[in-house]
Amino acid sequence: MLSHTGVHSFECVVCSKKFIDSTALTSHLCIHTGECPFECEVCSKKFRWSTNLTRHLQIHTVKRHFECQCCSKKFRFSNHLTSHMRVHSADCPFECQCCSKKIKSSSQLHIHMGVHSADRPFECQVCSIKFKSLTSLTIHMHIHTGERPFECQVCSMKFKSSTSLTIYMCIHTGERAFECQVYSMKFKSSTSFTIDLGQRLCQCQND
Repeated sequence: MLSHTGVHSFECVVCSKKFIDSTALTSHLCIHTGECPFECEVCSKKFRWSTNLTRHLQIHTVKRHFECQCCSKKFRFSNHLTSHMRVHSADCPFECQCCSKKIKSSSQLHIHMGVHSADRPFECQVCSIKFKSLTSLTIHMHIHTGERPFECQVCSMKFKSSTSLTIYMCIHTGERAFECQVYSMKFKSSTSFTIDLGQRLCQCQND
């Protein structure tokens, strides 16, 4: 009956947030404890919520017939493959109407639009910091849980964000993804790029 009355009688002892039933409260508490009670029977990967496990199980059950000829990654739908192929090309068909920045996918454009808005609708239930996107909040939550869900397929090292993993992969591939538009030099990380640019600016000032 509580779900119909809207009464929130179950309170979290950590952050005082209230919930409509004990099931919702138990699920919420995993945010504070870092517990992942739902385990995949196929690969033993663990999840905090049953919905995430259900979504994950599709990896093992759903056939992926559309394969990328560049990296062999497979997809369930042809349009997903088409979108993925832009990773291997310079094609950026989606343009921001505010700053004219060109972006590879509509989903990335939607996330980018948050840059132009002061609205931060996604709030961390642990420390109350607010974020512009759900992705940013999800990455932030790894600070509280210690979770590192992004694993290097070469050496099994794990990271808190896909961006960190992508940068790290340059160690194995030798790729230099960060290019200086002034000196036409490429670097493996944004840090190396920033340091080099700073050194060159100092040199120019001293000359």
